[in-house]
Amino acid sequence: MWWIAPVVPHGADQVFRVMLGLAPVVSSVARRDRPRDLGFTLRNLGPSAMEVGAATAVFTALILLIGAASGHRPHWPREIPLSHAALLLWPLWQQYALQAFVQRRLAEGRRSRHQAAAAAALLFGTIHWPNPLLLVFTTVAGYVWCRLYRRHPNLITLTLAHGWLSACVVAALPPEWMHGLRVGPAFWK
Repeated sequence: MWWIAPVVPHGADQVFRVMLGLAPVVSSVARRDRPRDLGFTLRNLGPSAMEVGAATAVFTALILLIGAASGHRPHWPREIPLSHAALLLWPLWQQYALQAFVQRRLAEGRRSRHQAAAAAALLFGTIHWPNPLLLVFTTVAGYVWCRLYRRHPNLITLTLAHGWLSACVVAALPPEWMHGLRVGPAFWK
């Protein structure tokens, strides 16, 4: 987004973004990864939900405490239209790319589970640059999510946690801190 968006006509950068977004899918297909192995499964839903749920509760409490310490009054929507369920597609794609693509490929490179999770989390956080709080939040959450995924590969629970925590950040933290969750050149708009 730093090199393509400034030099291509407005809207054409979307083609490059789609191509980049398809890279994890192409990799999974080329390697014949099974959906179950990637985390598209109900098989380990219970154990994953317990662990991801506990981590999500801790992250939620931290976000709420940070928001309260800032003096910001949380703004929670009264209702969420069913059409907003599509908003879970973005966290699903991010978790798929982070877990099933980046972390799995790093782990295949003979890195330890800790090193693969740390490297994947650092890459995940870096993608959220220059938004300082989002960079920190995504690096820390990314590491925890990577470690939990290694224990119980389940993209369903991670997607729900990611979506929930994103909503908490938007509702509980001052908007001027988060810049509309924008990253890259759009951060300054």
